[in-house]
Amino acid sequence: MNNKATDMKEDEHRNDEEQAAPCAHDRDVDYDYGPYILYRCCAVAFVGGMLFGWDTGASFGDGYDYYFGFKCPPLEDEVMIDVDVDVDIDIDIVIDIDGNIDSNIIVNEEIDVDECVLSIEEEDERKFELLAVGTHCLWNVIGAMFVAPYIFDKHGRKLTLIVSGIIYLIGSILQAASINIPMMYMTQWFSACGIGMLSMICPLYIMELAPLQRRGQFVTLFPLGFTTGMILVSIFNLWLKELYIGWRISFIGNILLSILFLFLCRNVPESHVYYMIKHQYENAQHVLQRLRSFVEGNIDEVVEFELKELQKEVDNDEAYGNKACKCGTDLLFSSSPKMGLRVFYGICIQIINQFSGIAAISIFTPILLDVGYGSRASGIGSILLNIVNLMAGVATIITIERIGRPMILFSGGLVIVVIVFCLLFVQVAIGTFGSSSQPSSGDIWYFVMFSAFFQLGFSYSWGPLSWIYCVELFDIRTRGRAVGITTAAYYIANNVIVYLSLHLENSTPQISTLSVFAGVALVSLPFVYICLPETTNKTPTEIGIAFKNHKPALLRLDWGPN
Repeated sequence: MNNKATDMKEDEHRNDEEQAAPCAHDRDVDYDYGPYILYRCCAVAFVGGMLFGWDTGASFGDGYDYYFGFKCPPLEDEVMIDVDVDVDIDIDIVIDIDGNIDSNIIVNEEIDVDECVLSIEEEDERKFELLAVGTHCLWNVIGAMFVAPYIFDKHGRKLTLIVSGIIYLIGSILQAASINIPMMYMTQWFSACGIGMLSMICPLYIMELAPLQRRGQFVTLFPLGFTTGMILVSIFNLWLKELYIGWRISFIGNILLSILFLFLCRNVPESHVYYMIKHQYENAQHVLQRLRSFVEGNIDEVVEFELKELQKEVDNDEAYGNKACKCGTDLLFSSSPKMGLRVFYGICIQIINQFSGIAAISIFTPILLDVGYGSRASGIGSILLNIVNLMAGVATIITIERIGRPMILFSGGLVIVVIVFCLLFVQVAIGTFGSSSQPSSGDIWYFVMFSAFFQLGFSYSWGPLSWIYCVELFDIRTRGRAVGITTAAYYIANNVIVYLSLHLENSTPQISTLSVFAGVALVSLPFVYICLPETTNKTPTEIGIAFKNHKPALLRLDWGPN
């Protein structure tokens, strides 16, 4: 009897241990991540931003000549030109009385050359530019809006990171090995899809892993990495643009950064949020304990609070029948309040981000420096402006959790409005600034100075906050697809601005262009002031309540974190 009782107790103890510690295939997680796990996750977000910045600078930097403006292999070795020649011959014959013949032949030759035929190479270049911009945008949207959200919801955040890095790496290798321009454009689709996925998953991944009180700081690492990538590629531009195959060498940077990104992804955990959605509580608890190991105070209490909040969200959404990767109807009819309105706000934020003028200002500044002082001055100017952007990003990290999201967006919007209206006023008043004539030295330095202030205000506010606010807007069931939609809106708006800027003949924006920027910047102020509630230090449930209770008011008092 004693032996049987002992055996029964051992069996019960063994069953309790098995329930407390699920087997490896149930956990599907490697617990040995080593120290500094959260910092490695931050490195993934930062390097992902660097990939985004390097790709942007290499594709459209320094005057936005495609791939640094190098002489790529021609489309055809010979271009046949058809020339229509009309010859009108007048012959005057005079016969005198002695029978001598005197002839006078007058040849009137008219050559009708079709200018479109002579400029066939230029027209082909325009067609390929349109093809490049259009397909690049299309595959950005496909990656951000369809591919990444599907993997994100079905297979987890970590796999989305890895797949996006692999796709981008494949695209970079194929582009570096291109033998002609059509092949370069076609293989660009892989890179564009990978970048679209990266820009969707990186800020979202680090947002889910970050502590609530430092969420904005951690997400800012992604746009900060973007600026760092822009600085690096601008430095390499100074050297590579002098080389005939420099555009091919530039892809070494893409490849190396992709390999570094994938290496970092090997040693980061799956998001505990994904484990909670899949009802793997033990996995979520262990990952969260490792992520919060640096927190001062009682770590168990912090972990327990976060897991309870996540469980509330999961239970609430499942009670309403919201399942991941539906047709998108739950984006409009979510259990979380005003989800459709939040998606609309996210789209508006990303459109304002681009139509405030940052893309065009970034394009015209190096072009104007190139016109006045040469390509080397243009490259150095790009580097200095990107350093200004980096300093502004650091300032955002320092202040974002203290001032709050709407306040930073509003103050940055004020700076943008003032700068754009200054540029618009001077252009209208003087009349020559931004015209097709050669700009003077004063015009150039005036524009560059205000461009620096513009980018300072933008990089402090709308640049990073567009990504931060959009990833904070949505609940755990809808955020994958919703952030995919807002990211796609960013790419569509960006490519519209880039394409229009590529085909402008002037070296600075025209009055109509600046008027659009001024109008959008002006509209952004009441949009932020009236529509956007505070999300700082709030859980997704609390953000939903904030949207539900938010009411427009002439005197807004809820600035900053509570």
